[in-house]
Amino acid sequence: MLSTLDNSLVLFMVAELLHTVRLPIRNRTLDAEPFLVVGLIAGIRKVLIVTAEAERFKWNPQGIELVILAGLIFVMALATLVWRRASRPREFAFPKGIGA
Repeated sequence: MLSTLDNSLVLFMVAELLHTVRLPIRNRTLDAEPFLVVGLIAGIRKVLIVTAEAERFKWNPQGIELVILAGLIFVMALATLVWRRASRPREFAFPKGIGA
C-alpha cells in the first residue's frame, strides 16, 4: 500500500516537473511559482509517507521531521501566495474613484 501511494505521488511530481521545465523553454521566461508548486508536492508527499509509516505522533526523529516538513510546506505555500499577489496586475489596488 505504501509503495503504491509513494509511486503514484512520484508520478505527480514528475508530471509537474515536466510541465515546469516546459514553460520556461516555451515562454523564454523563468517563473518561480511552478518550482514552488513542485516543492509543495514533494513536501506533501513526504508528509503522507511518514505519517503512513508512523503509528501515531511521537517526539522521535519522525515526529521532528513531520514538524519541520509542516513548517516547510507552510513557508512554500506562503511564498506561492506572495509570488501570485506580486505578479498580479495592480488594477484592483484602489477602490473605484480613488487613486491614480
